[in-house]
Amino acid sequence: MATTLRNTQSALADGNPGGPAIESEQLASSMAVLASQQAGITAKTHRVFKLVNTKRNGRVHISGIDDVPDPVTKKLTRIVLLNGFESIWQKDQKDLSPEFVKMNQRSLTFENKILSIPLWDTQALEFIDICRSNIKSPNKTKAAKHQFFEWDPEEMQKEQLKKRRAKLDAIKMALNETDMVKVRKHCSFLGIPMTDQLGFPLTDDGLSDVYALHAEQNPDRFTETITSPLINVSWLVKKAIIDAKIDLGRQPNTACWSNGGGFICKVPDPAKATEYLIELAMLHTDEGKQFLMQLQENVR
Repeated sequence: MATTLRNTQSALADGNPGGPAIESEQLASSMAVLASQQAGITAKTHRVFKLVNTKRNGRVHISGIDDVPDPVTKKLTRIVLLNGFESIWQKDQKDLSPEFVKMNQRSLTFENKILSIPLWDTQALEFIDICRSNIKSPNKTKAAKHQFFEWDPEEMQKEQLKKRRAKLDAIKMALNETDMVKVRKHCSFLGIPMTDQLGFPLTDDGLSDVYALHAEQNPDRFTETITSPLINVSWLVKKAIIDAKIDLGRQPNTACWSNGGGFICKVPDPAKATEYLIELAMLHTDEGKQFLMQLQENVR
């Protein structure tokens, strides 16, 4: 994308009150970045790794010793990262003296959560790719004291854009839905409160707002469930219970139709009565089909 010197200078003048020196430095930096982009510079000399979910700063050391499956025999085999020796497999290091191994053993040292390894350090990169602390390794394990992943800027930015698009698509779906009955049913299914902080029912505008907010915060679940048949079945079951058309107290661990109506099913755990009844209505059995038909006839 072309950027003129005038545009760059204007942007700096609007946002940088630090004086001519800082302005000049930032201008030079901006122009350098622009030049690099326009030249298509893609040279890569290092691979970068980042610790997972840790607030710990400073140095973190991960041992250069691990046990992983041998790619040929599939048996658990030790790998040891050493300076001055090409192979990381201990079976290839059997002729090395204990003193050499002790003096040249390496660890992976993260500085402020980051580890940068030059591409020429093939031994370290081989170790990293298969060790159990790497969450992208085929041998990964949650039991590792410290876990890390490779920081791939291109992949990270692609994933971030994918998430951004998913959010926008979900928000559009929420805001474009004008059938408020469908919105209320979906809100009920997703567990979205349909009252304000004081307990007053939300208006259609208020409901559309919280519906869109949920779509933004949980785009995957929103889009996965918006056309699910579970939404209507869940609504029918919950409304039947709220309207006292289903009696859960006549007999212990039993659901019956109210006002002397017939037996529906056994409910092993009364706290999960709604879930049991939804599951029953979704079954393609005679009992399930009959219950669903009764719901559709009795619940409005």
